[in-house]
Amino acid sequence: MPYRFPRPKKGTLLTLSLACLSLTGCLSLQGPQDRDRPEGKPALTLAIKGKVHWVCEYDGQKTGWKFDQISGVLSTPRGTLWGTQENQYQLLSNAKQSLRLRVEKQLTPLQGRNLPDARFQVTSDTLPYKTLIRSRAQGGLPWGGCPPSQRGKRLSVPFSATYSFWK
Repeated sequence: MPYRFPRPKKGTLLTLSLACLSLTGCLSLQGPQDRDRPEGKPALTLAIKGKVHWVCEYDGQKTGWKFDQISGVLSTPRGTLWGTQENQYQLLSNAKQSLRLRVEKQLTPLQGRNLPDARFQVTSDTLPYKTLIRSRAQGGLPWGGCPPSQRGKRLSVPFSATYSFWK
């Protein structure tokens, strides 16, 4: 005869569930990368389309693609041009307001040829944004190695992504 578990008293399951929810780490509704994202909704969301530029370099042992810079055009969800990403870590709005970026953390692992999600610290003399999250990237990573004969050559890889800003 199979063993039958005793039936819990009425309300026991609800009490255990509420106790579990109140304990830190008992139940996480967020994925690992979500914990690294700011709370609430972003103050500004932009789409970027552009290119990631790479240089084939020799590091003393082998050649490989080294990140050089990103350039692209930023637009609002309605398609209005907002500004550009001029170099590796600087955005320039159409109103000539500059935002400087510093990488804080890669949020997702490399997958295929797409740039990973990442969190950046934002500094600006005129705009209130403090954090930028790059997400939903398509493309941007080189699709192969660079042989020694290509040393010094540049490669530009198209990409698109979402840039979300928090204050």
